[in-house]
Amino acid sequence: MGSEKSALYIRVSTEEQAEKGASIEAQEEFLEDWAKKEDFEVYGTYTDKGYSGKNLKRPALQKLIKDAKNKKFSVVLCYHNDRLSRDTKDALTITQELLRYEVRFRFSNLDVDITSPEGELFFTLQAGFATYFRKDLARKTKFGMQKIKKDGYWIGRIPDLFEVEREKHTKVTPSKTALRIKELRQMKLSYRKIAIKVAEEFEIDINHVKIYRTLKTLEKLKLQ
Repeated sequence: MGSEKSALYIRVSTEEQAEKGASIEAQEEFLEDWAKKEDFEVYGTYTDKGYSGKNLKRPALQKLIKDAKNKKFSVVLCYHNDRLSRDTKDALTITQELLRYEVRFRFSNLDVDITSPEGELFFTLQAGFATYFRKDLARKTKFGMQKIKKDGYWIGRIPDLFEVEREKHTKVTPSKTALRIKELRQMKLSYRKIAIKVAEEFEIDINHVKIYRTLKTLEKLKLQ
């Protein structure tokens, strides 16, 4: 009787994770060593690069499920349960679907058999923590972004006609051109007339669209 066939599942959503040691290469090396120690034959490696754990339509994950259904392997090795999904319900849905095909998941951070009642409970708790931390991080990030904006810092692409200060965060201030656009708009001139006047005064190529965008940026900075 030959070795049990396994599949390796890998997911990385951002470059930040790569910097924290969960890169594709790091996960693959770890899983290959794990399979070797367990005497598993590796049928294939399924890698989703740049996909969120919330997205269940990941191409590699979908292929993994299809191959599991076709009995290509009997066990899936995964570096961490949050690589499968950060949502408790989704993680349970995927693992239970594969169990119907007699394929089990094994996670290096969970030293339990998740097909047992105890293992399923432990896995549910771990997946629940992953869901909580994802939502908590999103809440803190939103709060942080709001604070940065409130303090006058800019988030996103640097707008035209604004001067940039690089500190801990990016801060933009209106140029003389932007302030002149604001002044002309307060005089009730149309975007097209402002564009013509600004082009003449500052000898630049500018159109009504850029005038509109500049005024919207001033509005965001509460300088309108």
